[in-house]
Amino acid sequence: MKHPTQLPEVEPVVLKPILGIKPGIYLLVLYIFIILLVLFFIGFLPGIVKGGRHVTFSSPISGSGLYIDGNYQGSANYQYFVQSGEHQAEVRKADITISRETIRIDHPVFFTWLVHYTKHIPLSLRALNLQEKEAIVRFDLHEIVRYSAITTYDKVTVYPPLFSNLANDMEAISYEKADQVLALAANFITSAEMLDDAKKIKCNDGLFTKTLDIAIQLFGQDQSQGKTGLPSGDETVSGKRTVLDSGVFTQEGITYSASTVIMGDTVPTKYNDTNRAGIKVTVPPFTIATTPVSQYQWALFIKDNPSFAKSNSEKLSEQDIVDEYYLNGESISTEFSAGKPVFNISYQAAMAFCRWVGQKSGKKVFVPSETQWYIAAISAKQRSYVKSLTFADDQSDMPTAMLGGVWEMTSTPFIPLSRLSDYEKVHQLGELYLENDDIIVKGGSYENNGITRDSVGAIGTNACGDLIGFRIAWMDEQDV
Repeated sequence: MKHPTQLPEVEPVVLKPILGIKPGIYLLVLYIFIILLVLFFIGFLPGIVKGGRHVTFSSPISGSGLYIDGNYQGSANYQYFVQSGEHQAEVRKADITISRETIRIDHPVFFTWLVHYTKHIPLSLRALNLQEKEAIVRFDLHEIVRYSAITTYDKVTVYPPLFSNLANDMEAISYEKADQVLALAANFITSAEMLDDAKKIKCNDGLFTKTLDIAIQLFGQDQSQGKTGLPSGDETVSGKRTVLDSGVFTQEGITYSASTVIMGDTVPTKYNDTNRAGIKVTVPPFTIATTPVSQYQWALFIKDNPSFAKSNSEKLSEQDIVDEYYLNGESISTEFSAGKPVFNISYQAAMAFCRWVGQKSGKKVFVPSETQWYIAAISAKQRSYVKSLTFADDQSDMPTAMLGGVWEMTSTPFIPLSRLSDYEKVHQLGELYLENDDIIVKGGSYENNGITRDSVGAIGTNACGDLIGFRIAWMDEQDV
Protein backbone atom coordinates (compact mmCIF):
# COMPACT_ATOMS: atom_id res chain seq x y z
CA MET A 1 0.00 0.00 0.00
CA LYS A 2 1.40 3.33 -1.11
CA HIS A 3 1.59 6.15 1.31
CA PRO A 4 0.34 9.61 0.15
CA THR A 5 3.06 11.99 -0.94
CA GLN A 6 3.76 14.66 1.57
CA LEU A 7 3.81 18.10 -0.05
CA PRO A 8 5.99 20.71 1.41
CA GLU A 9 4.36 23.59 3.17
CA VAL A 10 4.44 26.88 1.23
CA GLU A 11 3.77 30.37 2.26
CA PRO A 12 0.52 31.70 0.70
CA VAL A 13 0.84 34.58 -1.83
CA VAL A 14 -0.70 37.73 -0.50
CA LEU A 15 -1.12 40.82 -2.71
CA LYS A 16 0.09 43.89 -1.01
CA PRO A 17 -1.88 47.14 -0.97
CA ILE A 18 -0.81 49.79 -3.45
CA LEU A 19 -0.92 53.34 -2.21
CA GLY A 20 -3.05 52.10 0.60
CA ILE A 21 -5.63 50.59 -1.79
CA LYS A 22 -6.60 47.04 -1.10
CA PRO A 23 -5.90 44.50 -3.85
CA GLY A 24 -9.55 43.66 -4.40
CA ILE A 25 -10.33 47.28 -5.14
CA TYR A 26 -7.48 48.08 -7.49
CA LEU A 27 -8.01 44.78 -9.37
CA LEU A 28 -11.65 45.68 -9.80
CA VAL A 29 -10.61 49.09 -11.11
CA LEU A 30 -8.11 47.45 -13.46
CA TYR A 31 -10.73 45.04 -14.84
CA ILE A 32 -13.18 47.87 -15.32
CA PHE A 33 -10.50 49.91 -17.14
CA ILE A 34 -9.66 46.99 -19.45
CA ILE A 35 -13.35 46.43 -20.21
CA LEU A 36 -13.82 50.14 -20.94
CA LEU A 37 -10.71 50.18 -23.10
CA VAL A 38 -11.93 47.19 -25.11
CA LEU A 39 -15.38 48.80 -25.38
CA PHE A 40 -13.76 52.00 -26.63
CA PHE A 41 -11.70 50.24 -29.29
CA ILE A 42 -14.59 48.05 -30.40
CA GLY A 43 -17.56 50.28 -29.91
CA PHE A 44 -16.37 53.88 -30.35
CA LEU A 45 -13.01 54.14 -32.14
CA PRO A 46 -14.27 52.91 -35.58
CA GLY A 47 -16.99 55.55 -35.48
CA ILE A 48 -14.58 58.26 -34.37
CA VAL A 49 -12.10 57.38 -37.12
CA LYS A 50 -14.72 57.01 -39.85
CA GLY A 51 -17.88 58.74 -38.83
CA GLY A 52 -20.89 59.08 -41.09
CA ARG A 53 -24.18 57.55 -42.15
CA HIS A 54 -25.50 55.22 -44.80
CA VAL A 55 -27.57 57.70 -46.78
CA THR A 56 -30.36 56.63 -49.12
CA PHE A 57 -30.79 59.25 -51.82
CA SER A 58 -33.83 59.58 -54.04
CA SER A 59 -34.26 61.60 -57.21
CA PRO A 60 -37.48 62.34 -59.11
CA ILE A 61 -35.65 61.64 -62.39
CA SER A 62 -34.98 58.04 -63.42
CA GLY A 63 -31.51 56.80 -64.27
CA SER A 64 -29.77 59.89 -62.90
CA GLY A 65 -26.26 59.83 -61.44
CA LEU A 66 -25.16 61.06 -57.99
CA TYR A 67 -22.03 63.12 -57.36
CA ILE A 68 -20.75 63.89 -53.84
CA ASP A 69 -18.26 66.75 -53.74
CA GLY A 70 -17.76 66.26 -57.48
CA ASN A 71 -17.02 62.52 -57.26
CA TYR A 72 -19.35 60.14 -59.08
CA GLN A 73 -21.04 57.62 -56.76
CA GLY A 74 -23.53 55.76 -58.97
CA SER A 75 -27.29 55.79 -59.34
CA ALA A 76 -29.02 58.63 -57.48
CA ASN A 77 -31.68 56.23 -56.21
CA TYR A 78 -29.41 54.12 -54.01
CA GLN A 79 -27.73 53.98 -50.59
CA TYR A 80 -24.16 55.19 -50.03
CA PHE A 81 -21.94 55.73 -46.99
CA VAL A 82 -21.30 59.45 -46.59
CA GLN A 83 -18.75 60.64 -44.05
CA SER A 84 -19.69 63.17 -41.41
CA GLY A 85 -19.57 66.80 -42.32
CA GLU A 86 -20.93 69.14 -44.97
CA HIS A 87 -21.03 67.99 -48.58
CA GLN A 88 -22.24 69.15 -51.97
CA ALA A 89 -24.66 66.64 -53.49
CA GLU A 90 -25.35 66.89 -57.20
CA VAL A 91 -27.57 64.80 -59.49
CA ARG A 92 -27.00 64.75 -63.24
CA LYS A 93 -28.64 63.22 -66.27
CA ALA A 94 -27.80 63.76 -69.93
CA ASP A 95 -25.00 66.12 -68.79
CA ILE A 96 -27.65 68.29 -67.11
CA THR A 97 -27.47 69.08 -63.40
CA ILE A 98 -31.01 68.45 -62.19
CA SER A 99 -30.36 68.78 -58.42
CA ARG A 100 -27.71 70.60 -56.42
CA GLU A 101 -27.81 71.09 -52.66
CA THR A 102 -25.71 71.09 -49.51
CA ILE A 103 -26.17 68.11 -47.19
CA ARG A 104 -25.00 67.77 -43.59
CA ILE A 105 -24.20 64.41 -42.03
CA ASP A 106 -23.83 64.09 -38.25
CA HIS A 107 -21.22 61.93 -36.47
CA PRO A 108 -22.68 58.84 -34.74
CA VAL A 109 -19.91 56.86 -33.02
CA PHE A 110 -21.42 53.95 -31.04
CA PHE A 111 -20.93 50.51 -32.65
CA THR A 112 -20.98 51.93 -36.18
CA TRP A 113 -19.43 48.71 -37.53
CA LEU A 114 -22.40 46.77 -36.20
CA VAL A 115 -25.27 49.22 -36.53
CA HIS A 116 -25.88 50.97 -39.87
CA TYR A 117 -26.89 54.48 -39.01
CA THR A 118 -29.09 55.48 -41.91
CA LYS A 119 -30.62 58.61 -43.31
CA HIS A 120 -32.94 59.35 -46.24
CA ILE A 121 -32.30 62.45 -48.33
CA PRO A 122 -34.79 63.26 -51.10
CA LEU A 123 -33.07 65.44 -53.70
CA SER A 124 -35.40 68.08 -55.04
CA LEU A 125 -35.50 69.03 -58.70
CA ARG A 126 -34.15 72.46 -59.51
CA ALA A 127 -35.87 74.72 -62.03
CA LEU A 128 -34.91 73.58 -65.54
CA ASN A 129 -35.13 75.63 -68.71
CA LEU A 130 -36.65 74.26 -71.92
CA GLN A 131 -33.30 73.32 -73.42
CA GLU A 132 -32.37 71.29 -70.35
CA LYS A 133 -35.75 69.56 -70.31
CA GLU A 134 -35.41 68.60 -73.97
CA ALA A 135 -31.92 67.17 -73.32
CA ILE A 136 -33.39 64.83 -70.68
CA VAL A 137 -36.28 63.84 -72.96
CA ARG A 138 -33.92 63.14 -75.86
CA PHE A 139 -31.71 61.01 -73.60
CA ASP A 140 -34.67 58.83 -72.54
CA LEU A 141 -35.88 58.62 -76.13
CA HIS A 142 -32.42 57.60 -77.30
CA GLU A 143 -32.46 54.73 -74.79
CA ILE A 144 -35.72 53.49 -76.32
CA VAL A 145 -34.22 53.78 -79.81
CA ARG A 146 -31.11 51.89 -78.67
CA TYR A 147 -33.08 49.05 -77.12
CA SER A 148 -35.35 48.81 -80.17
CA ALA A 149 -32.46 46.98 -81.87
CA ILE A 150 -33.10 44.09 -79.44
CA THR A 151 -36.12 41.98 -80.31
CA THR A 152 -35.63 39.13 -77.81
CA TYR A 153 -34.96 39.37 -74.08
CA ASP A 154 -33.88 36.68 -71.61
CA LYS A 155 -32.20 36.33 -68.20
CA VAL A 156 -28.98 37.73 -69.62
CA THR A 157 -30.46 40.53 -71.72
CA VAL A 158 -32.97 42.17 -69.39
CA TYR A 159 -35.43 44.82 -70.52
CA PRO A 160 -35.45 47.99 -68.36
CA PRO A 161 -38.70 50.00 -67.94
CA LEU A 162 -37.85 52.48 -70.70
CA PHE A 163 -41.34 53.81 -71.44
CA SER A 164 -42.11 54.10 -67.74
CA ASN A 165 -38.88 56.06 -67.22
CA LEU A 166 -39.67 58.40 -70.09
CA ALA A 167 -43.20 59.07 -68.83
CA ASN A 168 -41.96 59.52 -65.25
CA ASP A 169 -39.28 62.01 -66.24
CA MET A 170 -41.57 64.10 -68.43
CA GLU A 171 -44.10 64.30 -65.60
CA ALA A 172 -41.38 65.26 -63.10
CA ILE A 173 -40.06 68.10 -65.27
CA SER A 174 -43.57 69.14 -66.41
CA TYR A 175 -42.75 68.68 -70.08
CA GLU A 176 -45.60 70.20 -72.07
CA LYS A 177 -45.27 68.08 -75.21
CA ALA A 178 -45.12 64.72 -73.47
CA ASP A 179 -47.90 63.14 -75.54
CA GLN A 180 -46.19 63.70 -78.89
CA VAL A 181 -42.89 62.37 -77.52
CA LEU A 182 -44.68 59.22 -76.37
CA ALA A 183 -46.32 58.94 -79.79
CA LEU A 184 -42.89 59.02 -81.43
CA ALA A 185 -41.45 56.58 -78.88
CA ALA A 186 -44.26 54.08 -79.55
CA ASN A 187 -43.01 53.76 -83.13
CA PHE A 188 -39.86 52.09 -81.76
CA ILE A 189 -41.68 49.17 -80.13
CA THR A 190 -39.96 46.04 -81.41
CA SER A 191 -40.73 43.38 -78.78
CA ALA A 192 -43.44 42.08 -76.49
CA GLU A 193 -41.54 43.48 -73.50
CA MET A 194 -41.52 47.00 -74.93
CA LEU A 195 -45.20 46.65 -75.78
CA ASP A 196 -46.12 45.60 -72.23
CA ASP A 197 -44.16 48.56 -70.85
CA ALA A 198 -45.79 51.04 -73.25
CA LYS A 199 -49.27 49.74 -72.43
CA LYS A 200 -48.81 50.97 -68.83
CA ILE A 201 -48.48 54.57 -70.02
CA LYS A 202 -51.42 56.96 -70.06
CA CYS A 203 -51.34 59.03 -73.23
CA ASN A 204 -54.21 60.81 -74.94
CA ASP A 205 -52.45 61.28 -78.28
CA GLY A 206 -54.28 59.57 -81.14
CA LEU A 207 -51.03 58.61 -82.87
CA PHE A 208 -49.83 56.87 -79.69
CA THR A 209 -53.07 54.87 -79.48
CA LYS A 210 -52.92 53.94 -83.18
CA THR A 211 -49.30 52.85 -82.94
CA LEU A 212 -50.00 50.81 -79.82
CA ASP A 213 -52.75 48.95 -81.70
CA ILE A 214 -50.29 48.23 -84.51
CA ALA A 215 -47.70 46.96 -82.03
CA ILE A 216 -50.32 44.65 -80.49
CA GLN A 217 -50.90 43.15 -83.96
CA LEU A 218 -47.16 42.60 -84.37
CA PHE A 219 -46.06 41.55 -80.88
CA GLY A 220 -49.21 40.72 -78.90
CA GLN A 221 -50.40 37.22 -78.10
CA ASP A 222 -52.81 37.18 -81.05
CA GLN A 223 -50.49 38.35 -83.77
CA SER A 224 -52.03 39.30 -87.11
CA GLN A 225 -51.49 36.91 -90.02
CA GLY A 226 -52.73 39.26 -92.73
CA LYS A 227 -51.19 41.71 -95.18
CA THR A 228 -50.37 45.37 -94.81
CA GLY A 229 -49.29 48.25 -97.01
CA LEU A 230 -50.55 49.67 -100.30
CA PRO A 231 -49.80 47.70 -103.48
CA SER A 232 -46.88 49.02 -105.47
CA GLY A 233 -47.91 51.11 -108.43
CA ASP A 234 -46.29 51.07 -111.84
CA GLU A 235 -45.24 54.69 -111.57
CA THR A 236 -42.97 56.29 -114.11
CA VAL A 237 -40.86 59.21 -112.98
CA SER A 238 -38.54 61.22 -115.18
CA GLY A 239 -36.20 64.12 -114.65
CA LYS A 240 -34.00 66.57 -116.49
CA ARG A 241 -30.27 66.64 -116.50
CA THR A 242 -28.40 69.50 -114.83
CA VAL A 243 -24.98 70.32 -113.38
CA LEU A 244 -23.84 71.54 -109.97
CA ASP A 245 -20.67 73.65 -110.16
CA SER A 246 -18.95 73.89 -106.79
CA GLY A 247 -15.96 75.77 -108.13
CA VAL A 248 -13.82 72.80 -107.08
CA PHE A 249 -15.55 70.04 -109.05
CA THR A 250 -18.71 69.67 -111.12
CA GLN A 251 -21.40 67.12 -110.33
CA GLU A 252 -23.95 65.93 -112.87
CA GLY A 253 -27.48 65.63 -111.50
CA ILE A 254 -31.10 64.88 -112.36
CA THR A 255 -33.82 67.37 -111.41
CA TYR A 256 -37.27 65.99 -110.54
CA SER A 257 -40.49 67.93 -110.26
CA ALA A 258 -42.94 67.29 -107.41
CA SER A 259 -44.11 63.67 -107.46
CA THR A 260 -46.60 61.44 -105.64
CA VAL A 261 -45.83 57.71 -105.64
CA ILE A 262 -46.39 54.52 -103.66
CA MET A 263 -43.20 53.78 -101.75
CA GLY A 264 -43.10 50.08 -100.90
CA ASP A 265 -45.62 47.29 -101.50
CA THR A 266 -48.16 45.05 -99.80
CA VAL A 267 -46.26 42.80 -97.37
CA PRO A 268 -47.05 40.26 -94.60
CA THR A 269 -48.01 41.84 -91.27
CA LYS A 270 -44.72 40.94 -89.60
CA TYR A 271 -42.16 43.17 -87.94
CA ASN A 272 -39.37 42.23 -90.36
CA ASP A 273 -41.52 43.44 -93.28
CA THR A 274 -42.89 46.68 -91.83
CA ASN A 275 -40.22 48.86 -93.48
CA ARG A 276 -41.29 47.65 -96.93
CA ALA A 277 -44.99 48.36 -96.43
CA GLY A 278 -46.40 50.50 -99.22
CA ILE A 279 -47.38 54.08 -98.39
CA LYS A 280 -48.27 57.10 -100.53
CA VAL A 281 -45.68 59.87 -100.40
CA THR A 282 -45.48 63.28 -102.04
CA VAL A 283 -42.00 64.61 -102.74
CA PRO A 284 -41.32 68.31 -103.53
CA PRO A 285 -38.92 69.24 -106.38
CA PHE A 286 -35.23 68.40 -105.86
CA THR A 287 -32.06 67.42 -107.69
CA ILE A 288 -29.96 64.33 -107.00
CA ALA A 289 -26.46 63.43 -108.19
CA THR A 290 -26.17 60.92 -111.01
CA THR A 291 -23.38 59.09 -109.16
CA PRO A 292 -22.31 58.59 -105.55
CA VAL A 293 -19.62 60.86 -104.12
CA SER A 294 -16.25 59.62 -105.36
CA GLN A 295 -12.95 59.12 -103.57
CA TYR A 296 -11.55 61.94 -105.72
CA GLN A 297 -14.25 64.35 -104.56
CA TRP A 298 -13.59 63.32 -100.96
CA ALA A 299 -9.90 64.04 -101.49
CA LEU A 300 -10.80 67.57 -102.61
CA PHE A 301 -12.92 67.94 -99.49
CA ILE A 302 -10.03 66.84 -97.27
CA LYS A 303 -7.70 69.27 -99.05
CA ASP A 304 -9.94 72.13 -97.92
CA ASN A 305 -10.78 70.46 -94.59
CA PRO A 306 -7.62 68.72 -93.29
CA SER A 307 -9.35 67.85 -90.00
CA PHE A 308 -11.14 65.11 -91.99
CA ALA A 309 -7.91 63.50 -93.16
CA LYS A 310 -7.45 59.85 -92.25
CA SER A 311 -4.52 60.86 -90.04
CA ASN A 312 -7.00 62.72 -87.82
CA SER A 313 -9.41 59.78 -87.53
CA GLU A 314 -8.65 59.33 -83.83
CA LYS A 315 -9.70 62.92 -83.06
CA LEU A 316 -12.82 62.52 -85.20
CA SER A 317 -13.64 59.31 -83.31
CA GLU A 318 -13.29 61.07 -79.97
CA GLN A 319 -15.87 63.59 -81.17
CA ASP A 320 -18.20 60.72 -82.25
CA ILE A 321 -18.11 61.96 -85.87
CA VAL A 322 -16.68 58.68 -87.23
CA ASP A 323 -15.62 55.31 -85.85
CA GLU A 324 -12.29 53.50 -86.06
CA TYR A 325 -12.94 52.29 -89.64
CA TYR A 326 -12.94 55.78 -91.18
CA LEU A 327 -11.51 55.64 -94.75
CA ASN A 328 -10.08 52.14 -94.26
CA GLY A 329 -9.06 50.45 -97.51
CA GLU A 330 -9.17 53.55 -99.73
CA SER A 331 -6.69 55.50 -101.80
CA ILE A 332 -7.75 59.10 -101.31
CA SER A 333 -5.95 61.27 -103.87
CA THR A 334 -6.51 64.42 -105.94
CA GLU A 335 -4.19 63.24 -108.68
CA PHE A 336 -6.97 61.91 -110.89
CA SER A 337 -10.39 63.30 -111.82
CA ALA A 338 -12.50 60.18 -111.49
CA GLY A 339 -12.66 57.20 -109.20
CA LYS A 340 -14.58 54.70 -107.20
CA PRO A 341 -17.27 55.81 -104.75
CA VAL A 342 -16.01 56.83 -101.35
CA PHE A 343 -16.91 54.43 -98.52
CA ASN A 344 -16.07 53.96 -94.86
CA ILE A 345 -17.28 57.47 -94.14
CA SER A 346 -20.04 58.22 -91.65
CA TYR A 347 -23.31 60.11 -92.04
CA GLN A 348 -21.96 62.93 -89.90
CA ALA A 349 -18.90 63.20 -92.12
CA ALA A 350 -21.20 63.12 -95.17
CA MET A 351 -23.16 66.08 -93.77
CA ALA A 352 -19.89 67.99 -93.34
CA PHE A 353 -19.12 67.29 -97.01
CA CYS A 354 -22.57 68.60 -98.00
CA ARG A 355 -22.06 71.79 -96.01
CA TRP A 356 -18.73 72.32 -97.75
CA VAL A 357 -20.20 71.81 -101.24
CA GLY A 358 -23.11 74.08 -100.32
CA GLN A 359 -20.74 76.88 -99.32
CA LYS A 360 -18.78 76.45 -102.54
CA SER A 361 -21.82 76.26 -104.85
CA GLY A 362 -24.29 78.59 -103.15
CA LYS A 363 -26.90 75.80 -103.19
CA LYS A 364 -28.64 73.95 -100.39
CA VAL A 365 -26.74 70.63 -100.53
CA PHE A 366 -27.80 67.67 -98.40
CA VAL A 367 -27.95 63.90 -98.09
CA PRO A 368 -31.21 62.87 -99.83
CA SER A 369 -34.15 61.60 -97.80
CA GLU A 370 -35.54 58.08 -98.20
CA THR A 371 -38.41 59.39 -100.35
CA GLN A 372 -36.08 61.44 -102.58
CA TRP A 373 -33.81 58.44 -103.05
CA TYR A 374 -36.88 56.34 -103.89
CA ILE A 375 -38.04 58.77 -106.60
CA ALA A 376 -34.60 58.61 -108.22
CA ALA A 377 -34.63 54.81 -107.99
CA ILE A 378 -37.99 54.67 -109.78
CA SER A 379 -36.66 56.81 -112.60
CA ALA A 380 -33.70 54.40 -112.93
CA LYS A 381 -35.70 51.17 -112.67
CA GLN A 382 -34.62 50.11 -116.15
CA ARG A 383 -31.00 49.94 -115.07
CA SER A 384 -29.52 46.61 -113.99
CA TYR A 385 -28.03 45.89 -110.58
CA VAL A 386 -24.41 47.11 -110.42
CA LYS A 387 -22.12 44.27 -109.30
CA SER A 388 -18.88 46.23 -108.96
CA LEU A 389 -17.44 49.49 -107.66
CA THR A 390 -16.58 50.60 -111.18
CA PHE A 391 -19.33 52.36 -113.12
CA ALA A 392 -19.76 55.49 -115.18
CA ASP A 393 -22.38 58.13 -115.84
CA ASP A 394 -23.77 57.50 -119.35
CA GLN A 395 -25.16 61.04 -119.70
CA SER A 396 -28.78 59.82 -119.73
CA ASP A 397 -31.61 61.31 -117.68
CA MET A 398 -31.30 58.50 -115.13
CA PRO A 399 -28.96 58.29 -112.13
CA THR A 400 -26.38 55.49 -112.11
CA ALA A 401 -25.91 52.69 -109.56
CA MET A 402 -29.07 53.28 -107.52
CA LEU A 403 -29.02 49.51 -106.91
CA GLY A 404 -25.66 47.89 -106.22
CA GLY A 405 -22.26 49.53 -105.98
CA VAL A 406 -22.45 50.70 -102.35
CA TRP A 407 -25.30 51.05 -99.88
CA GLU A 408 -26.30 54.71 -99.87
CA MET A 409 -27.05 56.73 -96.76
CA THR A 410 -30.21 58.80 -96.53
CA SER A 411 -31.08 61.59 -94.11
CA THR A 412 -34.17 59.72 -92.87
CA PRO A 413 -34.01 58.25 -89.36
CA PHE A 414 -34.82 54.57 -88.99
CA ILE A 415 -38.20 54.43 -87.20
CA PRO A 416 -39.49 50.82 -87.24
CA LEU A 417 -43.28 51.30 -87.22
CA SER A 418 -43.56 54.64 -89.02
CA ARG A 419 -44.91 53.19 -92.28
CA LEU A 420 -47.78 51.52 -90.45
CA SER A 421 -48.75 54.46 -88.24
CA ASP A 422 -48.28 57.86 -89.90
CA TYR A 423 -45.05 58.13 -91.88
CA GLU A 424 -45.13 61.88 -92.46
CA LYS A 425 -46.14 62.89 -88.94
CA VAL A 426 -43.77 60.45 -87.24
CA HIS A 427 -40.79 61.69 -89.23
CA GLN A 428 -41.73 65.29 -88.52
CA LEU A 429 -41.55 64.38 -84.84
CA GLY A 430 -38.28 62.60 -85.52
CA GLU A 431 -36.76 65.83 -86.85
CA LEU A 432 -37.63 67.48 -83.53
CA TYR A 433 -36.49 64.82 -81.07
CA LEU A 434 -34.15 62.29 -82.66
CA GLU A 435 -30.48 63.18 -82.56
CA ASN A 436 -27.59 61.04 -83.78
CA ASP A 437 -29.79 57.93 -84.00
CA ASP A 438 -29.74 55.33 -86.79
CA ILE A 439 -30.44 56.46 -90.34
CA ILE A 440 -31.81 54.46 -93.30
CA VAL A 441 -29.51 53.11 -96.02
CA LYS A 442 -30.82 52.02 -99.41
CA GLY A 443 -29.84 50.27 -102.62
CA GLY A 444 -27.63 47.40 -101.48
CA SER A 445 -24.00 46.84 -102.46
CA TYR A 446 -22.20 44.97 -105.20
CA GLU A 447 -21.93 41.96 -102.86
CA ASN A 448 -25.68 41.69 -102.13
CA ASN A 449 -28.34 39.61 -103.80
CA GLY A 450 -32.09 40.17 -103.81
CA ILE A 451 -31.91 43.87 -102.89
CA THR A 452 -34.63 46.06 -104.43
CA ARG A 453 -35.52 49.72 -104.14
CA ASP A 454 -37.94 48.71 -101.34
CA SER A 455 -35.18 47.18 -99.20
CA VAL A 456 -34.26 49.10 -96.04
CA GLY A 457 -31.14 48.94 -93.89
CA ALA A 458 -29.97 51.04 -90.96
CA ILE A 459 -26.67 52.36 -89.63
CA GLY A 460 -25.49 54.65 -86.85
CA THR A 461 -24.64 58.25 -87.73
CA ASN A 462 -20.97 57.85 -86.76
CA ALA A 463 -20.53 54.33 -88.19
CA CYS A 464 -18.29 53.74 -91.21
CA GLY A 465 -19.03 50.73 -93.40
CA ASP A 466 -16.78 49.33 -96.11
CA LEU A 467 -19.80 48.98 -98.40
CA ILE A 468 -21.61 52.19 -97.46
CA GLY A 469 -21.33 55.54 -99.26
CA PHE A 470 -23.70 58.33 -100.31
CA ARG A 471 -24.68 60.70 -103.09
CA ILE A 472 -25.62 64.33 -102.66
CA ALA A 473 -28.86 66.13 -103.47
CA TRP A 474 -29.46 69.84 -103.80
CA MET A 475 -31.89 72.65 -104.48
CA ASP A 476 -31.82 76.42 -104.65
CA GLU A 477 -31.93 78.16 -101.30
CA GLN A 478 -35.22 79.89 -102.15
CA ASP A 479 -36.85 76.48 -102.77
CA VAL A 480 -36.00 75.14 -99.32
